[in-house]
Order: sequence, then structure tokens, then C-alpha cells
Amino acid sequence: MLDKYGLIYKITNTTNQKYYIGKKCLNKGVQWEKYWGSSKDLMADMKMIGKEHFTKEILKICDSSYELSYHEIDQMVRHNWLNDKCYNQNMTGRYFKSKLKHTDEDRNNTI
Repeated sequence: MLDKYGLIYKITNTTNQKYYIGKKCLNKGVQWEKYWGSSKDLMADMKMIGKEHFTKEILKICDSSYELSYHEIDQMVRHNWLNDKCYNQNMTGRYFKSKLKHTDEDRNNTI
């Protein structure tokens, strides 16, 4: 896998099914097995209940920076990152779900 540019991954809290979607470049020396994401809320939960209550899976392996960014967005949309079960607070470092105003109608009109 060292010949690939990076990967898209999902980390799931097995106690409440809350999840995190992330991307990671695979530069020389990166130990994917030890990497657990950059979400402060995710890290806090791991510290509180232990890493043994989390699973990590690779969703997509990518060959370029473009693919990595594209597939991160694609997977966040596929996994409905705007719901309350997702640790992600932003998409591509730009679009913050905490700044969105949701109404009950928005929550009830899911596809």
C-alpha cells in the first residue's frame, strides 16, 4: 500500500455507532495502523472509553491528491455526515455543520 497516495477511512464507536470519515496521505514513515484521525470529539471519546471500543476500516485507496479529496467528500455524503451520529464537524476544512441551521422539516425530509 506504500505505493498509493492515500486512503479514505471510517472509524466507528461500537458503543453508540457514532462514526468519523477521514482521509490520510501515505507518506514515507506513516504508520496507518497507529493513526486514529484528527477529530477532537473522537479523540476525547477514545480517551474516555478506550480504543478497544472503536473499529477502523479502509473505505477507498487513492492514487492522487485529487482522488483523495474527491472520495473523502463522496464518502461523507454517502454516510450522511450531517447527522448526529457523525463525529465530523466540517467537510474539506470549509463547510461546518455546526453553522447550519436545521429545522424539524429538514430533519424529516431525508431521502
